[in-house]
Amino acid sequence: MLHYLNLAAEVADLTTDTHRKAFVGAVAIRRDGVIVSTRNAGIRNPLERCPAAHAEARICRNKSGVGSIIYVARIKRDGSLALAKPCDTCFAYLKSMGTEAVYYTISNTEWGGFKF
Repeated sequence: MLHYLNLAAEVADLTTDTHRKAFVGAVAIRRDGVIVSTRNAGIRNPLERCPAAHAEARICRNKSGVGSIIYVARIKRDGSLALAKPCDTCFAYLKSMGTEAVYYTISNTEWGGFKF
């Protein structure tokens, strides 16, 4: 599990936008074993504050089928991990899309998760 949370942190890739304090990356393991990844939308995206631009919602549009397990990580500029628990809107969306479980970073040494 930690491997996939670290992979989600790598997907966040802070190097592409110097204006943000943090990025969120998401990795999904589909039921067929395929790994899909994405990150939150960039700062210039007008939907930036809209949940549809959140990494969790974007990963749902990239994955197919029910039963996926999603890993979400927030990485700050200093390289530390922060709370990446999905917002209520993303939580409902993940559930409606048939996601099996979600795991997310809390800090460098903690993580959380839930199963649907």
